[in-house]
Amino acid sequence: GITIYDANGRLARQLLNNEILGTEGTFSWDGRTDDNQKAAIGIYIIFFETFDLQGNLKKFKKTAVLAK
Repeated sequence: GITIYDANGRLARQLLNNEILGTEGTFSWDGRTDDNQKAAIGIYIIFFETFDLQGNLKKFKKTAVLAK
């Protein structure tokens, strides 16, 4: 899954959950929250949880800045 949190740790958007994806690709976030409101300008943490072909869970995170 791909989940986006604001700098205070509050959930901003659940982009993907339990989706089957390829081994490569891209995704985009339109800057909106789960309730379709414009997210505030600031720093966001994107949290990824994936399973490899052997079923091992891998977790990692990246930061992003939402600006005008």
